[in-house]
Amino acid sequence: MEHLDWFEHYGRFLDESGFRTAFSSVDKLTMSLGRNLHYFHGRNIENIRMSNIADAVNVNGWASASTRTDIVDMYRNPTGPPCILQYYTQPLYVAVKLREKVMPVGTVPVADIFIINEENLNGKFTLELDCAGPENGIVFTKNYPVTVKGGEVFGELLVEGVVLPAVTIPGYYKLNARITDGIQVKAAGFDDIYTVD
Repeated sequence: MEHLDWFEHYGRFLDESGFRTAFSSVDKLTMSLGRNLHYFHGRNIENIRMSNIADAVNVNGWASASTRTDIVDMYRNPTGPPCILQYYTQPLYVAVKLREKVMPVGTVPVADIFIINEENLNGKFTLELDCAGPENGIVFTKNYPVTVKGGEVFGELLVEGVVLPAVTIPGYYKLNARITDGIQVKAAGFDDIYTVD
């Protein structure tokens, strides 16, 4: 009954606040809230994995009468798209870490690039970076030679302090990264920032 009451109140909130234009249903609103929780937990998992100092990760994301909701709800339904956590728990990918996630127009983004490597990728490779702007144009490209240790090094910094061009248009910018051997992409990843005027 409590959940039905919440559902009814959220529905009224959407209508009375004008947010119904952004969220056509209560489910769309609550899944959007859940998406943030999944992203939060995913980035924490990524931070732990790339540090290469932890042996395990324990995420307490099961809802109960006291916590109400987190990664899954009281009925064990995912509260957000499972693909978010799936991305951050891949055995091999490039962890792109933009130092700020929201920036005013005219500022300069900086990124650090790590590898999450539980598949023993090792050797000399090329790290390819490109950044797409809000109008889908590429605003930055750069390649770096990198050496991946592999073995028992499951997370390592590849390139620190990548300086991107100043963001000039409001909207999302997406920094893509690929590790290649000149023929094949061995690992990939991305991060994005939102620019406001």
